[in-house]
Amino acid sequence: MVSRKPWLVAISVLVFGANFFVGERVRAADQQPALTVASDAQTQYSLDGRKWQPAVATWVHPSWPALKGATWIWTVAKVSKEEAVKGSPIVTFVRKFSLPDGSSTNATLQITADNAYEASLNGKVIGTNGVLDAASTSDQQWHGFDSYTVTLKSGENVLSVRAINYHSPLGASADGESNPGGLVFRLDGTPSLAQTIAATGKVDIYGILFDVDKADIKPESKPTLDQVADLLKGDPALKLEVSGHTDNSGGRSHNMALSRRRAAAVVAALIKDYGIAADRLTARGYGDTRPVAPNDSVDNKAKNRRVELRKI
Repeated sequence: MVSRKPWLVAISVLVFGANFFVGERVRAADQQPALTVASDAQTQYSLDGRKWQPAVATWVHPSWPALKGATWIWTVAKVSKEEAVKGSPIVTFVRKFSLPDGSSTNATLQITADNAYEASLNGKVIGTNGVLDAASTSDQQWHGFDSYTVTLKSGENVLSVRAINYHSPLGASADGESNPGGLVFRLDGTPSLAQTIAATGKVDIYGILFDVDKADIKPESKPTLDQVADLLKGDPALKLEVSGHTDNSGGRSHNMALSRRRAAAVVAALIKDYGIAADRLTARGYGDTRPVAPNDSVDNKAKNRRVELRKI
């Protein structure tokens, strides 16, 4: 019988038939389609790295964070009294997801465990909440999620998570018993820029950053500029209008001029740093005349401060 205790761990995935749904993490105003990728629909686990078996769905303790629409899966493995006190072996979970050839997508991994974990995607460590030390209980942090940005590549992707299987908080009084071990995770992706442009003819970009009231592109904008350049290099016939947008914090004429300067700065960077032909890019500024949200809060104003790419 599985013991229902608050320190147990679980694994969560969103499963719809044989598909894994990658949820839409953009606003409805962006009109980006949701993305579905094929999955093996089976999470496996191993306690020794050799013998693999399916994880099983079972009861979930109410103290765990909720994931809307999630299917909860965990292992059930017998632990000895010594393992309950000192910590049982590391359990490894593996789940595979596949994207069509030639496609990729950015994604966000949300993950939590009540003991230490180490998450890897395609063999590369992407996050951890502490040292995988079975003798420590200082890492019991299952009340919130850690968040990591990842990229799902064309073809097969393998998510692997190593975690402390079980450690009782009862100390020397703990008994050996059958107990679940694992974690909770959710993977949410967005379509690539190419997919979004093909579907809607436009996409809002939030990773190109400027200081307040300035048009100088900040260094941390490079990863986003890389993506825009890859989009243009991947489709030599593509021409884009680069549109600057602001919130309503300044006057109308001031915002219009600022948005034009910012759009021009993006175009200049794509030409100078990435070798994009100038006749493929047009810079325009719209100031605060095309908001995608009411300018009534800090968060909504941040949504309105953006660079937009429009297919010409």
